[in-house]
Amino acid sequence: MDSNAWQTIEKLKIETKGIEALKRLLILAQSNNSSWKYVARFLICLNKNCQINMFYLNSIEQNAFEDILSVLRMIYRLYKDHRLPLYYLHDYIENGEQLLEDIEKRFADDFSKRTGLKFNYEIGFL
Repeated sequence: MDSNAWQTIEKLKIETKGIEALKRLLILAQSNNSSWKYVARFLICLNKNCQINMFYLNSIEQNAFEDILSVLRMIYRLYKDHRLPLYYLHDYIENGEQLLEDIEKRFADDFSKRTGLKFNYEIGFL
């Protein structure tokens, strides 16, 4: 197998793993699991292209952390291939844009209840 074919196969593996991981993270962010808020923060930051506070990654379970790494690998590969931002993260899953909006609304509502502040990802209330 030549080098280009090998690289193409590796890229497809990374993308497939990343999409599957993204789907699992979306399910987790919609659940009542103890990690949902931290996964939601991560997904919101990816969707809004804002800074991710790595501190919160310490609070998630190992499987979710591995899924986050898979998504980050996929994003890295897509940027290297100049396919992002032509394809946004939500384009890789059915109803992705709506799912991410719902997750952001749920997170914002929870954030406001807990802190009394209005959620605003742009100023770092993550």
